[in-house]
Amino acid sequence: MIRFLKYLSLYLLFLGVGYALVPGQTEKVAVQIKERKYFEAREDLLRSFDRANSSPEELLQLAEIAEQLGFVEEMHQMHEAYVQQSPDDLWVLRKIELYHRLSGDFLGYVESLKAIARLSLKQGIVTSCSQHCGLRGFMRKNLLNLRTMGLKGF
Repeated sequence: MIRFLKYLSLYLLFLGVGYALVPGQTEKVAVQIKERKYFEAREDLLRSFDRANSSPEELLQLAEIAEQLGFVEEMHQMHEAYVQQSPDDLWVLRKIELYHRLSGDFLGYVESLKAIARLSLKQGIVTSCSQHCGLRGFMRKNLLNLRTMGLKGF
């Protein structure tokens, strides 16, 4: 019954109906983020935050808050910690790739492209992603090169 209430409260929360029925730390912070109370949400999360024992949801929430507040380095650190726990999240991998590309970190950029290519090979979406996302020129060529390298076993 409690599990049902928790899922119902999360569902209502994401629909924007109101506050969670079973308030917990993650739900409380989600409401604060929705209400654009980023500093309060950050303080609440950091009060009980332990990097070693944190849940992926907490890491994503901290990354989102850091992004909204303009703390780019903190956002990147939270995304890196999240990928350690959930390596199959393509959206976060793309954000990490963007961070490395914009910061000029070529080695990090190549490593993030490799991770994206590995995940894309597993899901079979490299060519469709390169066609639908409009990746042209340098990036498309590199993604396809990484795909062939992956197929050859590198």
